[in-house]
Amino acid sequence: MHLYQGDSDPLSAKGLAQGQILAKRFHTIPIDLILSSRYGRAMQTAKMVADAKHLPVQIEDLMVERRWPKELEGRRVSDASIQELRTLLKEKELSDPQWRHSNEERYIDVRERAIRFLEHAKTLGEKHQNILLVSHAHVLKVLLSVVIHGPDVSAKLFRDIFYVISLHNTGITVVEHD
Repeated sequence: MHLYQGDSDPLSAKGLAQGQILAKRFHTIPIDLILSSRYGRAMQTAKMVADAKHLPVQIEDLMVERRWPKELEGRRVSDASIQELRTLLKEKELSDPQWRHSNEERYIDVRERAIRFLEHAKTLGEKHQNILLVSHAHVLKVLLSVVIHGPDVSAKLFRDIFYVISLHNTGITVVEHD
């Protein structure tokens, strides 16, 4: 049963097991700094790696998950009324990027956060060579889209590559900056 989760929802038993495996995977991978979304699931995951690496976790508010309309939280993704709302949100994202249903973030808002994070990461990169970012699939896909296609990547192009970029819970994606 896949639900829209809120920012304080904890990891499931499966998520906890995945986090422990991830911490073991980072045993031999150098990390100088750990950044994490403030969302509970990301923080729990980051803490498992941080404990294994004996490093603190720094909160990174620019990399929290995209905020969906509040009425989605706790609801099943498969719910027909939720599917209708998601279809409307996707349609409006392309046809009217300024439109809002309620309190959600639009693609352009998340893209702007990703751009700001990349600028921040460049500054962090002056002191830290290996930075681990623990975040969420949607915002990470926006971040990767900006890295690959630049800061003006459109909602349409993002949508085209959204389903091509495959990210899995506790998966590792490496981005190098020169």
